[in-house]
Amino acid sequence: MSRTNSFRLLFLINKSKTNSKGTAPILLRITVGGSQVSITVQHRVHPKEWDVKRGMPIPRVHNEQLIDY
Repeated sequence: MSRTNSFRLLFLINKSKTNSKGTAPILLRITVGGSQVSITVQHRVHPKEWDVKRGMPIPRVHNEQLIDY
């Protein structure tokens, strides 16, 4: 019997854990063969600056920091 495992990485923010500064933690959801686990990547972002469709922060025109992934 042949079985195919799928592997998926998804970056998202946890809006329910927004702190007093208005930032939410970035999570990495790893899915392998239907089983998933979420871990925090130790960075926070304002929800308005998060692109849900792309799974990354919205680029700024005048970026003071460059984000390497």
